[in-house]
Amino acid sequence: MNKSLSFKYFKYEYSKNLKMLLYMGVVGFVCYIIPIFSMEPNIHTKTTNVGLIITLFALACYIIPIFMNAYRYNKKLANRNYSCPISRFALLNVNYLVGLINIITFYTVFYFLGMLIVAIKLPAYAIVYYIPLYFVILLIGICVYTLNYFIASRANTVIDAVIFIIMYTFVFSMIVGVVQDLFPASYKVNEKFITFSEFAQWGNAYNKCIATNKSLMIVDDSPVFIWSEPVITVTDCIVTFVVLPIVAITSYVLLMIMAKKESAENTSEISNSYFGYRVLNPVYMTCAIALCIYTYSFNENILTLLILIGIFTVLYLALNFIYYRKFKLPMKEWIIYGATIVVGVILALIMVNNKSEGTVYVLQFLRHLRQLQI
Repeated sequence: MNKSLSFKYFKYEYSKNLKMLLYMGVVGFVCYIIPIFSMEPNIHTKTTNVGLIITLFALACYIIPIFMNAYRYNKKLANRNYSCPISRFALLNVNYLVGLINIITFYTVFYFLGMLIVAIKLPAYAIVYYIPLYFVILLIGICVYTLNYFIASRANTVIDAVIFIIMYTFVFSMIVGVVQDLFPASYKVNEKFITFSEFAQWGNAYNKCIATNKSLMIVDDSPVFIWSEPVITVTDCIVTFVVLPIVAITSYVLLMIMAKKESAENTSEISNSYFGYRVLNPVYMTCAIALCIYTYSFNENILTLLILIGIFTVLYLALNFIYYRKFKLPMKEWIIYGATIVVGVILALIMVNNKSEGTVYVLQFLRHLRQLQI
């Protein structure tokens, strides 16, 4: 009985959201198909415009999760959905799957339609590389969509959902940036942990494979290689095939665990989840303070440092005003703010000390090599 009702609810939600798929199709046609038709059949253009459909797919992975969680942000919709005679697990899974099916359908149809047009207009291109690129981007998209769906589900208003997704887009990069400066690494890889980064990395690499008919090369993260060649780094592979799937699986499991606590009472209320402002604000402020002090401690640009700290303080307070929906913040938030400053300064001092020791070690090593040569 429950399965039958869940299937009926799935059919209802899918048919209701077909209009969304139609709108996506119009955007895809205008922003991807028309530009491809206008491409000049010139092998020297070195582009396939495949980046356009990847960009549209990536945007869908950020926007559609908010639409699929829309019933959480409206009391009327919440009362209707939560009163359905189906389990909370079914409710979450149906909305999750409907959104996922829509973006995969959109991506698949327009991706291969674009591939067909490029194959006709530019037969010299290596069309075979479209196939592995499709599956890699599909994997990235599913992982990012799942993460964003979970994040959007932790918000009780549309504004909170948008802010949460934007903050999670960069928070992993900031944390990795601090960690790699605490334990100095040879190469900086924190930008690869921005959640949309891998869409661009793999899209650019395979675009060169298609346009130049050269095989994709996997290289280390050293900057010493020719960027005009179709290359992808080891870190990109780890992030794409290990980190993102782990994050997506964790997000889905947490979504199911928290399904029992879902109720219409939370709709439009303060988004008090630990996956929202309560943790994100202090993490951002701590990382920002640490990275600013570390970056500007060597060139002694105190004015710039103070301006940046002021900007991050304003953002921190603004997000708390949005969180509490009032300008008078509780004392605990001021205590947390002070703690983030202290922790950020401590982390920055450790990072500066580690860099100084590393610099001394390198200088000693070079001096030793020079003595051996003499």
